[in-house]
Amino acid sequence: MKIVAIRETTLDMAEATRNAAVGFGRMTASVAVVEVETTAGHRVRGYAIDSPGRYASGAVLRERLAPRVLAADPAAYLDASGTLPDPWKIRALAMRDEKPGGHGERAAAMGLLDGAIWDLIGKLQDKPLWAVLRGPKLGTPQVPVYATCGFYRGEDDLEKLRDELERAVDLGFDTVKIKGGAIDLDADRKRIDAALEYLGGKAKLALDCNATMTLNDARLFLSAIADLPIAWVEEPVDPLDYDAHRALAAEFAVPLGTGENLYSAADARNLLRHGGLRPERDLLQFDIGLGHGLVEYLRIVAEAEDAGWLRENFVPHVGYRFALQVAAGLGLGRHEVGPFQRIAYRPAMAGACALPGDAPGIGWEADPAFASLFAALDR
Repeated sequence: MKIVAIRETTLDMAEATRNAAVGFGRMTASVAVVEVETTAGHRVRGYAIDSPGRYASGAVLRERLAPRVLAADPAAYLDASGTLPDPWKIRALAMRDEKPGGHGERAAAMGLLDGAIWDLIGKLQDKPLWAVLRGPKLGTPQVPVYATCGFYRGEDDLEKLRDELERAVDLGFDTVKIKGGAIDLDADRKRIDAALEYLGGKAKLALDCNATMTLNDARLFLSAIADLPIAWVEEPVDPLDYDAHRALAAEFAVPLGTGENLYSAADARNLLRHGGLRPERDLLQFDIGLGHGLVEYLRIVAEAEDAGWLRENFVPHVGYRFALQVAAGLGLGRHEVGPFQRIAYRPAMAGACALPGDAPGIGWEADPAFASLFAALDR
């Protein structure tokens, strides 16, 4: 078996909307394919796509990571059987001559390559990725999900917020997350009160602040919502400000979520050591694809478990079908779904749980919303 091609295409993901930190008016994302030729002469393709909210990282993949893998002897990246790519070996090859630390765009580019490799591994074994990861356990898992929506939309914001929340409940979600912390505190409190009123107890409400606030601003924000039934507050402060996380965890009872913008096991280790997070209530939201891929994510899970965390505390940032397959395979706590975003991601559901499906690999081709995105790569 040999890897014969690694390709990337940049997608226009622009939307007239904002989260608590950035606008999406010029947003892009990368899609990638890794193509192999088997010993029987068959061509098989594995696909990957960035999580939303970051820009395309194709230049790093095309100019640095992919050439190292393509130039290698197949023995350097295949497993012991010679029939499957080895994602750990490919990670080492692709990251050769890259200095430690300073992860940035490199982490997302590596995550693209890694995600496509895992898609291939499932396809070459004719198994969904969740089954590859889960091993011989019986039964098909169901993964609790929540809907992320409620972006700041300027004109008619409250009307659009109400519409999204009502539609999320109609789709079966029992928890929804909206943005918070980016506007005047009184106006934000009114927006959050309105969301709770719209939901009417039919679903829980979480808030995502996208790391926008200083410690003092976060204290004011959390104090202002302390009387409300909030499921969790996500990224109230900069993800690398571990002192601020420790202070907030000590002062406020509301569960905190963070990790989405930490891209390595080393950063995760520092968060767990110094961030004061509470394993009995807080959430770890590392993004699998944006953080170097599943190989690195497995290291992060191991670090956390060694520190006393349970897998139910892991709620990966978006990741679409890749994150769903991983959550199902590893038994993670929840899966994040963006049903109203530029890519309308709506997995099959049973009640408030997502079904990972039985398509080989990640199953991108089984979802029309994603299958069309990869068409430009199949040339």
